[in-house]
Amino acid sequence: MRDVEKQQSLLGALLYVVNHYPTFSSNGYATRSQAIANALTAAGHPVTVATRPGLPWDRDGFNNPGFASHQQLHGIPVLHARSPSQLQLKPEAYRQACLGVYREWIRRYQPTAVMAASNWEMALPAALAAQEAQLPFFYEVRGFWELSRATQDPQWASSDAFQQAVAQETAVARMARRVFTLNGAMAAELCRRGIPEEHIGLVSNGINAPLPSTPLQTPPPQLNGRQVVGYVGSFNAYEGLADLLQAAAELVRRGVDLALLLVGGSHAMGLVGPGVSVPCPASAELRAQAASLGLADRLVL
Repeated sequence: MRDVEKQQSLLGALLYVVNHYPTFSSNGYATRSQAIANALTAAGHPVTVATRPGLPWDRDGFNNPGFASHQQLHGIPVLHARSPSQLQLKPEAYRQACLGVYREWIRRYQPTAVMAASNWEMALPAALAAQEAQLPFFYEVRGFWELSRATQDPQWASSDAFQQAVAQETAVARMARRVFTLNGAMAAELCRRGIPEEHIGLVSNGINAPLPSTPLQTPPPQLNGRQVVGYVGSFNAYEGLADLLQAAAELVRRGVDLALLLVGGSHAMGLVGPGVSVPCPASAELRAQAASLGLADRLVL
């Protein structure tokens, strides 16, 4: 009886396909996904979230045999599929298997529309499943992942694979009734790729939660009495944190009593889960750089 009630509660909602979600991830992508799902639901558009098949079981360090395929987070249903696994199939075979999963979810839960978030490898099967079911499809471009990869591997930008990724990302955007992205620069890039400006909407990153009114009771010693430069985000090389440390060292040399507070990590999906510890290479590199610059007692990670 409970299974029947659970299935009925999912009927007719927007199927929102995302790469990862706060049921197993803590990063900005997951946080944005949850915020959009919450906002749509609050506005009277019920949402069922579906994460990329294989996650979180495919993640390094994930070890939770009791992780449920169907969950609810803040009243919003969240679907996870243990298979297909991206680790066990070639990319084309994996995408074809994902198409089968989305077809089944559409058949079972009868959504009114399908929306997928970046990137194209996950969104394309969702778009095709929506197309087959004659449902409206919307695409949310969180970033150009091929450009992010190019910042870490400059040779990638001149490869055929890079051009293919651009073409596939553009093709999925063209399949969408409407495309949403983060800012004007990204909208301009979509226009440059051939997406009509009138088909693009902006849904900027932001925060609407009240900030804490009470400061930390016992701030780290490195912060006490100092001017603090804070950063919250990923520790990827293209974010420029090495440059930030260099700049901080120069300011300290000029007499500024400065400390750095960096919050984040280099794992693509944030924290792995309770009780699981995976080393963060970027944090180790930042600590080593801070020590070489004489900032070891001014850095809080």
